[in-house]
Amino acid sequence: MSLLRSIPKIYRFKGCLNAPKSTYRRSYAAVSISQPVLRSDAGLLADDADLRHVFDDPVPPQTAGVLKPTGLFGYPEMSSAGSILALGERTLSRAKVLVTRAKQSRQSRSELRKLVKTLDRLSDMLCIVIDMCELVRHAHPDPQISGSANSVYEYLCSYMNTLNTDIELHDALTAFLKDAEMLANTTYEEQQVARIFLYDFEKSGIHLPGPDRQRCVQLSDDILILGSKFLQQAGSTRPSYNMPIELLDGMPASFRQEVVSTSSSKWNSRTLRVTPQSRAHYLISRFAPKEEARRIAFVGANTSSETQINTLESLLDARTKLAKLIGYDSYAQMALGNTMAKQPDHVMQFLRTLSEHHRPAAAADAHAIALAKQIQLDLPSPPALQPWDRDFYSPLVPTPHSLISLSSFFSLGTVLQGLTRLFTKLYGISLRPASMAQGESWHEDVRKLEVVDETEGLIGYIYLDPWSREGKSPGAAHYTVRCSRRVDDDDIAGDAMAAQHEDIDLALPLQVPSVRPSGKHGKYQLPIIVLMCDVGASRSLPSLLTWPEVETVFHEMGHAIHSMIGRTDYHNVSGTRCATDFVELPSILMEHLVASPACVGLFARHHKSGLALPYEELRKQMAANEQFEALNSQHQIMLAALDQVLHSAVHEDSTTEWAHLHETMGVLPYAPGTSWQTQFGHLFSYGATYYSYLFDRAIASRVFDVVFNGNEGDLSREMGERLKDEVLKWGGGKEPWAMVGEALQDEVIAAGGKAAMTEVGKWGIGDET
Repeated sequence: MSLLRSIPKIYRFKGCLNAPKSTYRRSYAAVSISQPVLRSDAGLLADDADLRHVFDDPVPPQTAGVLKPTGLFGYPEMSSAGSILALGERTLSRAKVLVTRAKQSRQSRSELRKLVKTLDRLSDMLCIVIDMCELVRHAHPDPQISGSANSVYEYLCSYMNTLNTDIELHDALTAFLKDAEMLANTTYEEQQVARIFLYDFEKSGIHLPGPDRQRCVQLSDDILILGSKFLQQAGSTRPSYNMPIELLDGMPASFRQEVVSTSSSKWNSRTLRVTPQSRAHYLISRFAPKEEARRIAFVGANTSSETQINTLESLLDARTKLAKLIGYDSYAQMALGNTMAKQPDHVMQFLRTLSEHHRPAAAADAHAIALAKQIQLDLPSPPALQPWDRDFYSPLVPTPHSLISLSSFFSLGTVLQGLTRLFTKLYGISLRPASMAQGESWHEDVRKLEVVDETEGLIGYIYLDPWSREGKSPGAAHYTVRCSRRVDDDDIAGDAMAAQHEDIDLALPLQVPSVRPSGKHGKYQLPIIVLMCDVGASRSLPSLLTWPEVETVFHEMGHAIHSMIGRTDYHNVSGTRCATDFVELPSILMEHLVASPACVGLFARHHKSGLALPYEELRKQMAANEQFEALNSQHQIMLAALDQVLHSAVHEDSTTEWAHLHETMGVLPYAPGTSWQTQFGHLFSYGATYYSYLFDRAIASRVFDVVFNGNEGDLSREMGERLKDEVLKWGGGKEPWAMVGEALQDEVIAAGGKAAMTEVGKWGIGDET
């Protein structure tokens, strides 16, 4: 039984990206692709126009007749349900060869020197198939193909689980890291990959004696079971609560009638049974003028059963026991080992500092709502604001609104034009529509883009599936189907030495295209990113996006461009494979950039008239969207603090801790009798790392202000290259604090540690005004 599935991201043989290239003797031919001709300004303008046409034209493009029919993402091995199963089998066979080679590496110094590369190739080989299958099992409409993909996904994941507890692999890696002479001849990137492997190995308890290792396995399985139960309970509907009918007096008549007619009650009873999350509950919270009605509704929606609380407490207890068994003081300390924060007290210092910086703005939001309450109740001074007051009184606070439809200025095609123009200005990178062969995509809605660097040529592909449709998952999602890594030094011929009695020619890994970028040494795999969106489709007009949808597209493209630029030698540190509390920085920065006047001016044009959007109208819309954002952010700070406290070495019960955080960090008071924390599903999925998004928001806001001069908008190539050279191109292969510190030219930040965490907290997260 494995630990990998019990502790997310515990080992780098885990869902993310790639496989090798090249060949052993003549087993399979090395795959290489030619670089596109670099474009003139006129060519770029044509690509720009084509980009809009591809996304705004309601007629689906035809597949290129000159291209040979293929399988998904251009792999013939992904063309049918049967071929996918065969690919899984061959991948498993070749993976076993690499495992044998890694275990035997201690027999010679030359093989030990190649160990990190061997392990990285193994991870890459498994991940590329797993990640393709992860997408296909969710996105492909053919149940046979999605079923085969699901089968391959499950058994390759199961195999990876066994690698996480393989003592021989751990011992070989330990021997490599203890060889000082060998380490002296390695790069920082290679050492970082080795440290990542070792850290993830030891988080699984592989270094423990037999009985403790078995106990570790049991605790990990307990955590998985309790976590699944906790998530199920967190998403379940809360029990109904009693609502006296007389408390609904004063509601708009139609709403009151709807509440009464849709809520259960006993015959002739004056008490209704209202279900939280129902429309009746919403109407009471939003429109009932009697405060007691809203208080009852709030408490009813935020109360937990004894069973729900016990599930959470048991989960937290099991995590604490696991961490201490492995050798950590707390689960938080174990979870933070590979992050920028490193230590729980560093995270709490950041959150306390951020709360102190941010709380006045949140208090100002609350005061504005309290003023509305004062006016509504005709009181002489602002009254205390209760948590059940916000939904009722906040709509009474005035805010400016744009008087024109902003969506008319944001067709999907013009938004993609904005992205390519921004990338060209900053990095010399453009997006170019590309033809697809028959069978290359999973639906006719999918569009393929080449990502082209003006110096290096083709650097990757993005498949965009933008439109909503029946059966498709709602919302936006980003999949790294394949990441970049160097492949010309794979030493595939050496695999035959470890093949033993297996026929190496029958264990062929996926053939992955590679290129030799202009001006760079070596050959590299091209990354593939898939972006799934939920944009409304139209048969006669271009798809028009709301401003939040524009922000989402730019956010997800921030991840994509990180994968394109962050082409490292090793798969395990390529692109977005970096520290949890660093990975959102490029994507959040894109949200800042798209909202700047300089960026909006690049693309916001009316889809019919071509007239530019007046920025003042967008400013009003953003102000309306961000009303009370400081209050929302203060709540997120509290949630991040709760996540840390509950995963610390010593803490009170979860309800007591949640109430205490209202006193120390909150703006609105705690509502006695509530225990909302059992609805906080991220306590399981993000355990002790929920602060990460706030942390990256703070850093992104600072980078935007310092590097790009804030809303003054210095979208120059000089500033873009600065971000590219200091941050993006390294992926996870360089110390994140050093990357950020160099981009900001800040020595305190470059040094990292508690002082840097405190400094980031002082910056705030950009919504304090």
